[in-house]
Amino acid sequence: MMEQAEKLQAEEKTKSDFFSKLEQSADMHDNLEELTNFLQKHTQATGVYIGKLVYPMKTIEDDAGEDEHEDREAPKVIRYIHATENHKYLIDRCLAPDQGITHDVFKEQS
Repeated sequence: MMEQAEKLQAEEKTKSDFFSKLEQSADMHDNLEELTNFLQKHTQATGVYIGKLVYPMKTIEDDAGEDEHEDREAPKVIRYIHATENHKYLIDRCLAPDQGITHDVFKEQS
């Protein structure tokens, strides 16, 4: 019984320390990798990955402007930027709107 209480107390301290670190962070981007690991551990997920909604890339000429590599005519894709160790293969890959149901998160509720 005491062993389980100590385990719970240690887990709460780990959570508290993590959230304190986030509050003190100057740039949340610096904590995203640690966040994926934290979420996996505390939700017992098989993997956690973070993506951002961006325009897909297109081929450009060497003398093209700064933002010309973005295809602003196409629907945005999810580009994965962080992942837990067993999902690292997803980093820098993109998920198109017609692949699976993940993009449903970004749809407006009716």
